[in-house]
Amino acid sequence: MAKAKSNSTGITTKAKNRTKKSINSADETEKLYRRLDRERKPALPGDTAEQIESFLRDTGYARRLALAYLSTTWREITQAIQKDREDAKAFVTVQRAVGDHAQKYQDLADLMRTAHARLTIAVAVRDDLREIMAELETEEAAEVEHAARKVASTTPAKRACGI
Repeated sequence: MAKAKSNSTGITTKAKNRTKKSINSADETEKLYRRLDRERKPALPGDTAEQIESFLRDTGYARRLALAYLSTTWREITQAIQKDREDAKAFVTVQRAVGDHAQKYQDLADLMRTAHARLTIAVAVRDDLREIMAELETEEAAEVEHAARKVASTTPAKRACGI
């Protein structure tokens, strides 16, 4: 049996594709449910989750640099690049790191969508799912309102909102 390919995030092609099929109908959902019900192995093999978490911890700098770059005007960036060779080298380094990590974050997003699809089917086994969801929506609405009031009462939030 061929071993599944793995990239540096620990995301295997086999794990990514395990539930990648789209769910377009109740019949397809039922087929997928039956297939998932027969599974005897977890969707992520071995220590894949730990490898992904390690990747996220170790590469946060690239994400922060990408966000910092996007928080700076185009003119400021290009002037810094034109002005100083060392700055230009630093920006090329950031450009490479961001490009390298973008695909890995896309792979993670795919895994999150897979987890969402699998969880959507898993929770559907409950006959009282609609009631559970309504109950949670009521609780969450109350929590959001409470949190909003608390945040709005802080000085920075008051300044930001013009209060």
